[in-house]
Amino acid sequence: MVKNAVVLVLVFFSLVMSGQEVERDVYDALKAEKQWGLKVSRSSELLLDSIFSSAAESIDFGDSVCTKEEVLEVLQSFSILVEQHYGFIYSPVGTLAEAMDKRILDCNYNSLLFHTFFNRIRGYRLYPVLVPGHMFVRWYLNDTTWLNYETTSREFLSDDYYRKNFTVLPQPEEMGLYLKPLNDKQLTALHLAEVAHDVADTARALAIRLNRKALELDSTSFHVLRNLSRDFYFNGQKDSSGFYFSRALALDSMNYTVHIGRAEMFIENNEYEASLPWIGTAAQISPGNPNTYMLKCYAFLKMKSLEPAMAAFEEANRCIDKETIFTLLANYRFLAWLDQELILLMGE
Repeated sequence: MVKNAVVLVLVFFSLVMSGQEVERDVYDALKAEKQWGLKVSRSSELLLDSIFSSAAESIDFGDSVCTKEEVLEVLQSFSILVEQHYGFIYSPVGTLAEAMDKRILDCNYNSLLFHTFFNRIRGYRLYPVLVPGHMFVRWYLNDTTWLNYETTSREFLSDDYYRKNFTVLPQPEEMGLYLKPLNDKQLTALHLAEVAHDVADTARALAIRLNRKALELDSTSFHVLRNLSRDFYFNGQKDSSGFYFSRALALDSMNYTVHIGRAEMFIENNEYEASLPWIGTAAQISPGNPNTYMLKCYAFLKMKSLEPAMAAFEEANRCIDKETIFTLLANYRFLAWLDQELILLMGE
């Protein structure tokens, strides 16, 4: 719930008049953020240059990379370089510029780094892949054989693992919503949506423009539809909000992030009671996700309901203790903040 502050120079005229270019790599993404009016430092580009230069020098590709063991070795080498040599940590982050400045990567931007180096620079068939609430990368050995690399745990995981843990149903998968390599238009739309969500509180008109451009690139992006529903809700346009939410829900009613997005919208509008059914549905769909229970704890804290807030907090910790992939994706900064707020509420 703690959002990142972004310094903006609102450039609505140029944004409307110029078409959104499709991004091909992480450099394009940084360039786009600068065009949208975000503060992007030259040091971010230099940091990327350094990362990719170091990777090219330190990772041993040999004559070829064609076995499972060889692929795992080079991918893990890149993970270790980014995390240990350059000090990046995993945490939610809104913009790529901020990710570079603070050396924080979420799964989307981490996957973009992998895609840029291994696909755009080295020429291997590695692409980002999406499931509800998460992104990882996939390396194609050939047209019919691939390896899913989980950037948070540095291991290969099967398609079935993601289907089970992220509730990927056959129909949305067949529609191409999940477990398919993302193309440049889809990646650009996702980046637009991520930035739009981050700036919405301080520049809602800009957020709507970014989301609408994203929708032109990918009309089946639940991220974008969820964002637009939220934006129009806070604009007082309840009918438009409901329209975009219905479109997101129609794509996949079992995507827990769509329900979480609705809950967050109500919470931000201080409608805590109204958020609880949506949180409950999300928890039913994805019962192992601690972030859902953190959000539930937050809602009850705002309602000054200590016992249910503590129960939700304990459930979040139980999920983390199970050490699934959701443990790696947990927002620990939010968890620590909730812990402090619970202590304060106990003292009242």
